[in-house]
Amino acid sequence: DTSYANPHGLDAGGQYTSARDLLTLAREVMTHSTLASMALRQEALLVRGDGTAQRRESTNELLSWFPGAIGVKTGWTTGAGDVLVAAAERDGRRLYAVVMGSTDANADASRLLEYGFTVFGTAERRLVPLMEDRRLARALRATLSEDVVARLAHLRGLDKREEAPWE
Repeated sequence: DTSYANPHGLDAGGQYTSARDLLTLAREVMTHSTLASMALRQEALLVRGDGTAQRRESTNELLSWFPGAIGVKTGWTTGAGDVLVAAAERDGRRLYAVVMGSTDANADASRLLEYGFTVFGTAERRLVPLMEDRRLARALRATLSEDVVARLAHLRGLDKREEAPWE
């Protein structure tokens, strides 16, 4: 659903994207070792054409404190607000969180990732269709900050031996 109006991503009429498209891009980036290593860096030395250099720190704060954080991309514009596509790995599992329009994307992404690692443990990866589930929404609302707005999914195929945490 993405429509690009320019190559740099700054606000422009007719330019928009979705969390799903940002996730698709992030997953592809992370399959390329050079790009994945760049996403993991907490700082970089940028050398200009004239030979001068500038050290820049990553704005992805998760890299410095969230266990298993491996990237991916931060952003901010007046129109979009704070945006973060975050990835983390634990025990051989990689999870992604896409946060858009947040007032604290690092905090919101960390809550989403922690929720995923905690609630779903080592379960198989599932593709979850977007649907409203009011019980899950109430449970997540207590976990996530109030400014996180999401359409929540009904989790099909949840292992029946595990009690669903939102029931």
